[in-house]
Amino acid sequence: MEAHAGRPLDPLPVPPPHEQLLGLEDESIEDSSKFSGVARSINPDFFKLAPRVASLRLSEELTGKLKARSQQEETSVHCALQASIVFTAKELATHGVHPRLGVGSPISTRKTLHQGEICVLLTDIARQQLSIPGSGDFWELARCARNELAPQQSLDRIVKSRREFRQLLSSVPDLETVRQIVGQGMKNDFVLSNMGSLPFDTQYGRLRLETMWGPSILIGTSEDQQFLGVATVNERLSLLYSSHAPIPRLLETMESVLVEHV
Repeated sequence: MEAHAGRPLDPLPVPPPHEQLLGLEDESIEDSSKFSGVARSINPDFFKLAPRVASLRLSEELTGKLKARSQQEETSVHCALQASIVFTAKELATHGVHPRLGVGSPISTRKTLHQGEICVLLTDIARQQLSIPGSGDFWELARCARNELAPQQSLDRIVKSRREFRQLLSSVPDLETVRQIVGQGMKNDFVLSNMGSLPFDTQYGRLRLETMWGPSILIGTSEDQQFLGVATVNERLSLLYSSHAPIPRLLETMESVLVEHV
């Protein structure tokens, strides 16, 4: 956008990798040759699969109400979106009458590691099992989700889990075991990746950035992954839904659930 607007661009430095910033660069995995071919073996039919992508942009009014109500209820927009996924799964009966969903949430470590917006992937992932509480209260679920998510965002927890995972991989005997470990580690019913309100300009000379979509990432061994990428630009929240086996009316039902509860 800056280049199109005619602004000069300074060269960017090469950032350090995540493992180095976490202090794990010296803990190399023994016999790393056993991992050659892991990416190819995770899903041999990967290139035959055609993922479907759908999108929905919430109105500025609904986005504002969602932010305000989440703050009022002492939770976050991310956890309100998690709750909307669970309530949607119940309404559409996609995972049973009383769904209990495994929801993965990518975690940014940028602020904790004092790295700002440098161009490098600085993420981990939190995993939760969420279901509608006995009271049936939407915001109770959103608060519970936040309480469960908070401890998983600590840098100590992330470093500990990374170290344990690397040690586990060092002890596995063969490629098939690696594939099973990686597949199990990536298994979630839904992944909700929320980039929040993106921290950059939307006006570049005569050009204006209206919205931004994503991310859209499908990984692992399961063909029924459900991935929701969220970003907010110009006070409007955008949802991007990617899946090889998409659930009909998922985004529209999520929007209806949010309208009902904000």
